[in-house]
Amino acid sequence: MTNGTIHAVDENLFLVEGEWPVWPVVSLPGPAVLRSGARLYLIDTGAGPHLRSAVRAVAASFGRSAEVTLINSGRHPGLVGNNDLLDCLPAQTRRYLRPPDPDRPAPDAPPEWPEDLQRAYPPIRATSVPGRDLDALGDRREQRIGSTCWSGWTIADGLVAVEATSHTARLAFYLEKQRAMLLPEELALAPAWPGSDVADVLRVGQLVLELIEAGTIDTLSLGFGPPLDAGSGREAVQDLVDRARISRAAADGRITA
Repeated sequence: MTNGTIHAVDENLFLVEGEWPVWPVVSLPGPAVLRSGARLYLIDTGAGPHLRSAVRAVAASFGRSAEVTLINSGRHPGLVGNNDLLDCLPAQTRRYLRPPDPDRPAPDAPPEWPEDLQRAYPPIRATSVPGRDLDALGDRREQRIGSTCWSGWTIADGLVAVEATSHTARLAFYLEKQRAMLLPEELALAPAWPGSDVADVLRVGQLVLELIEAGTIDTLSLGFGPPLDAGSGREAVQDLVDRARISRAAADGRITA
């Protein structure tokens, strides 16, 4: 059901390849594992046994951590399905951070798969660690990435979470030391994905293009498939921006089918 291929960006950052969406089957975005000193960061956990095994293998290669932090970019089942990995990894302390969600202010229990998908997809495994909204770290602040300006939170030295709303995901991540940007997986599918915020797709896409052109980003993840280098990333994001512009023009009545 999932690929689970592990891609090493460097010795401290590993991206796990998820499963591209095949409609009407739900997509399974790929998680990321980052080591920063004695701390370990899980950015999403995906769902299903292949992604679970991959994340666990990468985390085990680092040994025991002083602290493991799980950060979910959204609250969709495909992002949080293996969250109980936070309970399993050897660490002195654990914490769980999630994006603020005005529609669901404090849901410690993750959402279930829709009924028509429950037969095909594995059960969701929630962590027992109490979740905290990122606002617990402080109010959103201006985050400068290269020449661009975002709104978000500093998670750790060199790790920033910024707002990038797609369908259910709400965060993108910039990793300064790796010169890498991890975008919400549904952003890659916009504007075709139901509920996509086309205006935000354009905003994020244009900012990312600026960073690529300036040489600030070397590695880009769109949530599905292997990570992209700057050249391939530029093409993928430009295509995303072009599609969003056409969608907005159609919505405004400036073009018709």
